[in-house]
Amino acid sequence: MHLAALEKNPQWPVIPMASAIETMSVRHEAVGAFASRSPAAEALSRLWAGIDRRLSHTLRA
Repeated sequence: MHLAALEKNPQWPVIPMASAIETMSVRHEAVGAFASRSPAAEALSRLWAGIDRRLSHTLRA
């Protein structure tokens, strides 16, 4: 199902499968708190930056 969604929407952001993502639930911390330079943290940062841009644009309109 995930692959089909990505094929249909290639512009969607992708969070990589990584142990750092799973570790967030064990540690109860954001991945940036313990693995800030990991690919997972960078992907989440890009995702939230995109959300912020879209919300800012929507609020200005």
